[in-house]
Amino acid sequence: MAKDKQEVICKKLEHVFRRINDAGPVSSDLRTHDFVFHMTDWKEELEELSRLFERPADGTDAEWQRAVEGFLYHAVGHLFAAAKLNGYVPDPFKALPKVKRKRRVPTATHN
Repeated sequence: MAKDKQEVICKKLEHVFRRINDAGPVSSDLRTHDFVFHMTDWKEELEELSRLFERPADGTDAEWQRAVEGFLYHAVGHLFAAAKLNGYVPDPFKALPKVKRKRRVPTATHN
């Protein structure tokens, strides 16, 4: 992503968070800084998953697995943290039964 595009996205996210939470700017309010970080750090995973969603037949099974696991392991935690900073942590699926799964080590690597 181009640096200027990234800067615009960060400013827009900062503006949203500050309006909702009566917070200060990224430079002086750690909450705002953390919110913007948590909303942007997983953009590569979003882009990869979006690419596959746009052209699903073009992705191999391995690419799909890597993209889905990368998104789930990286983005979801950041989204939860951003929601918590925003004072909103929904649990819309708490009525669903818990599914027990065997845990395994993710195949996706993230730097």
